[in-house]
Amino acid sequence: MSTSPASSAPLRALDTNEFTSGSVSGDQGDRQTKFMMVLAIGVPLTAIATIAFVLILLLIRRQKKKLQVAKREEQARKLHKTPLPAFGTFRLKALRDATCDFTTVIGKGGFGTVYKAYLTDGTIAAIKRMDKGRKEGDEEFRKEVLMPGRLHHRHLVNLIGFCAEKGERMLVLEYMANGSLKEHLHDKRGPPLDWQKRMRIAVGVAAGLEYLHSWSDPPVIHRDVKSSNVLLSENFTAKVSDFGLCKVAPAGSDVITSMTTDVMGTPGYMDPEYVNKHVLTEKSDVFSYGVVLLELITGRHAVQEWRSLVDWAQIFFLDKEKVPGMVDPALGDNYDLQELYVVVEVAQSCTLEEGSKRPTMKQVLKTLTERLGPNTTTHSESQPMHRKVLSVGTSGTVTVSSLSGASTQEPVKASAVAAPAPAASPVRPQELSPTPEKLTSR
Repeated sequence: MSTSPASSAPLRALDTNEFTSGSVSGDQGDRQTKFMMVLAIGVPLTAIATIAFVLILLLIRRQKKKLQVAKREEQARKLHKTPLPAFGTFRLKALRDATCDFTTVIGKGGFGTVYKAYLTDGTIAAIKRMDKGRKEGDEEFRKEVLMPGRLHHRHLVNLIGFCAEKGERMLVLEYMANGSLKEHLHDKRGPPLDWQKRMRIAVGVAAGLEYLHSWSDPPVIHRDVKSSNVLLSENFTAKVSDFGLCKVAPAGSDVITSMTTDVMGTPGYMDPEYVNKHVLTEKSDVFSYGVVLLELITGRHAVQEWRSLVDWAQIFFLDKEKVPGMVDPALGDNYDLQELYVVVEVAQSCTLEEGSKRPTMKQVLKTLTERLGPNTTTHSESQPMHRKVLSVGTSGTVTVSSLSGASTQEPVKASAVAAPAPAASPVRPQELSPTPEKLTSR
């Protein structure tokens, strides 16, 4: 039986559609199968690779930590073997017990945390515990141990001992009952410091720095003089602390020559020449001392309201009649006007922008002890006995080379009175500056 063309065409079209539909369904099924296979294989492999990567990172980190601990322990062993002056080494457990498991916090700073400690012999001490992982921490710690250990002066904080064990770095220092100068001036610790105490502190800090520059062998630049690094004893004797950033002149040198170094310090206290040229001299400490002196006079911060204290003080330096207006309001009228002129003159000279025109600390101390009232300076400041200590020699011993009076100073007589205020305006540097001249605005 024959089939007509009209009836056969739809049959052929039907067969084609069915074939196409089946092909698409097959392709989709294949793709889904492949996708599931990729997931089944890829996800576990990715998970395994991720876990392996994390494990490798942890192993590297652990190994690195072991190497760091080993390095620190080796440095600690070397430190224990280094010939040091007469102070002790402490075990970690002993210091933990002395601080009630490090709960007696009395302060914090850039170095770490400070604790009050009660040693077994009854001594009250301050434990300075360095933060772990601190960059350049071991170098700072080494300086903190070696420098106070060989420098002896009543206006430098005394080092009792240290601990370098199990990655810990701690200094055992004499306890300063009245905390830091910064706490009294800016954190309102206790009643405001009276004028006489402020002048005694100014002389004490000057004496400590003069010793570092003129009597230490080799000389030392502190490099971080600021109010938080001036500590006060029970009777408000000022002592310079924190030698972690100090720089030492070359061995055998009697004077501090300029040293090129990275800029380190605290904003507001740093010598502008040091900041701009990276050249450090003893005059950098002189500038910082001038800022501390301005803090004592004004009660202001080194940087306040985005303006440096030195810049703020310029208007007073240029007009003598305005000088009383810079005095800390907490003092009221309870200050000596003649002494105010003296210390403002010193602060002005110390903070000159050009370092060569600033006085030395020897000149500063001489001026303060001779021109401030007799109740401001004690016998030890007006006629200090300095222990000049030599560097560690080949024998590994530290020797005292001389006991001497303070540089070329003459003792201040009890009948001494403050010099009259400068007659001219603005306030003039007199004996302080190597090349006295009338100041102009910066």
